[in-house]
Amino acid sequence: MGYLGYNNDAGIAGQPVKITGGTFGSALDADYDFNITKHFALGAQLSLTGGTLSRLNYTMGDVTNTQTFDDDQKESMSRLDFSLDARFNF
Repeated sequence: MGYLGYNNDAGIAGQPVKITGGTFGSALDADYDFNITKHFALGAQLSLTGGTLSRLNYTMGDVTNTQTFDDDQKESMSRLDFSLDARFNF
């Protein structure tokens, strides 16, 4: 659990815009490896990250605007990842 930051370099009408935000978030990971041999294993991992942005800052040049979202418009930063891996043990 801790700080979950958001950064995006975007553009509006050809002008660069930096979009930033942050919130309190949490992450949970679980993985398991199946030993194939003494020095080689195959595994799977499941990762869940969660958080909700209630405010974003838009910076265009030297001007920064802040947009605060209503409760029904807050932006979810939740994601679920699944990965497969191969590990070499020395």
